[in-house]
Amino acid sequence: MKKVCPGCSQERDVEEDFRWKHKARGIRQRWCKFCQAEANRRHYQNNKQVYLNRAVVRNTYVNNENKQRLYAYLLAHPCIDCGNTDIRCLDFDHVSDNKACDISKMLNRALSWSIIEAEITKCEVRCANCHRLKTLERSQQWRFRQG
Repeated sequence: MKKVCPGCSQERDVEEDFRWKHKARGIRQRWCKFCQAEANRRHYQNNKQVYLNRAVVRNTYVNNENKQRLYAYLLAHPCIDCGNTDIRCLDFDHVSDNKACDISKMLNRALSWSIIEAEITKCEVRCANCHRLKTLERSQQWRFRQG
């Protein structure tokens, strides 16, 4: 079935070139997907600052939420070696080799909590001193062999 797009005045195939507006009701978009994409691009360019401001607000909100969740996580998980509960000293020690990113870097990228949580599951919570000792022990550095 064919339909004329009012944007480009070309006759196009309905199934291929017109996206659904309301699929349950069987209503398709008025413009073809190419004209709609161009209209979306123009709208973004004309309102770019609005989108950027909205992204800043959203990212700030997500970052704050993630930091609160991480704070609660660290309060509930002391150092597994010495039991230190001071969250200023606690680190995430990646015990497996499939580290995607540092948790601290992930916090500032406005990633979803589920992504950060997946990375946390690869870690053990250690205080800074125990983390350094455990890392030296795993890497078999000369400083560890001297002690």
